[in-house]
Amino acid sequence: MNKNTLLGLGIVALIALGIAVALNRSTAPQSEGTGEKETYLAPGLRDHMNDVDKIVMTGAGDKIVATFVRGANGWTLAERGNYDVDTGKLRDFLLKLADAKLVEQKTANKDKYTVLGVQDVSGADAKGMQIELSGLAQPLKLIVGDVNARGDGTFVRSVGEAQSWLASGALAVEKNPVGWLKKDLIDIPADRIAAVNITHADGKSVGIYKNAASDADFKVVDVPKGREVGAEFAVNGVAAVLAALHFDDVMPAKETTPDEHGLKARFVTFDGMVVDMTAWEKDGKVDVRLNASVDSERATSSIVAAIAKAKTDYESAAAAAEAAKKDGKDAQAAEAPIKPLAVSDPDKDRENRRAALDKEAADLNARFNDRIFVLPAYKYANINKSIDDLSKPLEEKASTDAAKEAKEKKPINVVKEKKPVGVMPTGATKEKKPTIGAVKEKKPAEATEEKKPAGAAEEKKPIDTTEEKKSAGTTEEKKPADATEEKKPTDTAEEKKPADAMDGKKSIGAAKKPQAAKPMNAGAVKKPQATKPMNVGAAKKPQAAKPMNAGATKKPQAAKPMK
Repeated sequence: MNKNTLLGLGIVALIALGIAVALNRSTAPQSEGTGEKETYLAPGLRDHMNDVDKIVMTGAGDKIVATFVRGANGWTLAERGNYDVDTGKLRDFLLKLADAKLVEQKTANKDKYTVLGVQDVSGADAKGMQIELSGLAQPLKLIVGDVNARGDGTFVRSVGEAQSWLASGALAVEKNPVGWLKKDLIDIPADRIAAVNITHADGKSVGIYKNAASDADFKVVDVPKGREVGAEFAVNGVAAVLAALHFDDVMPAKETTPDEHGLKARFVTFDGMVVDMTAWEKDGKVDVRLNASVDSERATSSIVAAIAKAKTDYESAAAAAEAAKKDGKDAQAAEAPIKPLAVSDPDKDRENRRAALDKEAADLNARFNDRIFVLPAYKYANINKSIDDLSKPLEEKASTDAAKEAKEKKPINVVKEKKPVGVMPTGATKEKKPTIGAVKEKKPAEATEEKKPAGAAEEKKPIDTTEEKKSAGTTEEKKPADATEEKKPTDTAEEKKPADAMDGKKSIGAAKKPQAAKPMNAGAVKKPQATKPMNVGAAKKPQAAKPMNAGATKKPQAAKPMK
């Protein structure tokens, strides 16, 4: 190889190197801090966003997820029967894409694309989403991968290029096409509803209604005899089904077979708007078909009433202004009101009102027709009602009656029956005198004083009163008849024997303690409080009517008369 050839090759190499350096600098991101220009991910999009007329999003396995098409009425989604797209959400994504800047070069090795989520979407396990924008001078086609750990950047790669990048901003793509839709289906508030009629597949029906829009609650049609209307929120909830109604999904009617035997509901407004709904359950979801129309008779009646009210309001305002003018009040109050169309041209006003109602029905049908919507479960629960659901349950009434009957059968004196015998009513003293046990269980204050410890020595001495009465061991005293006479409660109350008459009742309480030989305090007979604890011992020993020495089984020798 000669010298000239070597020189030529060297020059070519230098030129190639210069070109490579120049290309590298042109594509490298520039920092604003250094005064160098930054490189945008989609430079052509920033100034020509309104030129975009189609966006195609493709997922794993080259499956098209969403195709957005811009038409005369805005963006629609082809995969959902060209249903309206949430334009605000789609625009936000395009703005983020236009503002994204290339921050840092990443791998150019296709074996490492999966780490960043930027591999070709032809693979079945591709994680990224391919975005293709049409309408620009230079079409944009790139793969949007994972968002970085900090959440302030996204890995991207242009289709057909090996180099991947970290772009600024979170460019996460909604992979569910339904998430891009405008889900506002219809919004007719409950206070506009005049009546709702529901017919089930078995032919049974139920209806609710209001006589006036100002009524607080709805009434139920034909409540069965013996039943009552249930909770107000359940009844009113039926009329609220069309209020802020959003769908969960939508599909072209041709993609499914409507069930014409499903639940049917008709909503009628006070101003004449009618919405018919057919709903059926399928694959764990609730599909519905909707149709809007105008009830001419009701619409006309409503319009006439509205015009009459507008005229009355105007006349009242005009009269008030005239009165204020005469009274010399402030100028503002004296100003005559502007005539509404209902006064200046009633026929035109009537025409406009009816045209507005017809347009509302037409706009709704443009959204409803040839589509099946998936209804939220809670909305379907509000409409899937029977007369039993809107009435108080029968078991509730039966339960109430049972509780009332149980309450009536409850023993009146349960507490009294469970009381100790000693706290029986005072009236029991008329039948039986307190027995030995009764005195022992609860003694009067006087009895407590008599049984002082010091008196224990005296108990062993015979009592002098035995000279007047026979001892407890005599035959006479053991006679049941005599004993009955002495213990008869009636005799005690009527004769009011003196205190020493009680001396014959020796050994009271002697069954357990010798102190029983003491004389009973006369006050015990006269004071009913001393005998208040009734029959404590009697419950155990019904032989309370036996002679007082019934407890003398312990040989009360101390009770023998003194010689």
